[in-house]
Amino acid sequence: MDKNQLFEKFSLIHPEWTEEQVWTRVALDIQTDNAIESGRDIDPNDAGFWRVLITKAKEWLSAVLPKIYEKVKEGFSKLLDSISQFIGDHVPDILDAIVKILLVVIAPNQPSQSGASN
Repeated sequence: MDKNQLFEKFSLIHPEWTEEQVWTRVALDIQTDNAIESGRDIDPNDAGFWRVLITKAKEWLSAVLPKIYEKVKEGFSKLLDSISQFIGDHVPDILDAIVKILLVVIAPNQPSQSGASN
């Protein structure tokens, strides 16, 4: 799927998410696919793997969607600073959880597009 198809997919799955959250999830999904397709051994319990994945998603957003990136860059920094603890919590769906963590940084005082305050 291309980025726009992924955006539509995640918008339908999570209608309560803001545009920034959906694009962040798209970036993470693309980088996860790239990691899997690289053929390298992947250990989902390795904080180093997630640090690289999140850094690549951050770089993708910065290059492809700089206006969205400006709204979420602080969240990426905080997430990268605490990734070891986050991975240690064994979050069931880690990519969705990352997006939800970023919401706290993205728009603590902004209503989401759907009006939900997730």
